[in-house]
Amino acid sequence: MFSKLHLLVLWTYISSIFDENNGLAVGRQMILKSSDGGDNWLQINSFKLGWSTLRSVNFGDNNICWVVGEAGRVFKSTDSGTTWFEVLLSS
Repeated sequence: MFSKLHLLVLWTYISSIFDENNGLAVGRQMILKSSDGGDNWLQINSFKLGWSTLRSVNFGDNNICWVVGEAGRVFKSTDSGTTWFEVLLSS
């Protein structure tokens, strides 16, 4: 668990708040999830990021979330950010 103070120190990238309680933050090789308005953050380890730094996170609705990382890596969650899978894009 991370507190708001830890979040300020650890994160230089982006967070997305879906409603007054739920939000995600991304950065170096991890995703953090809050369900208490950002007071505490839980690290999500449901998939392998390798050395990918995550650069952006967005909610599509209250269940669908997207994260974009370095080298065009895209990850998707269909359960509000609890579990994730990589989306392979074709050219």
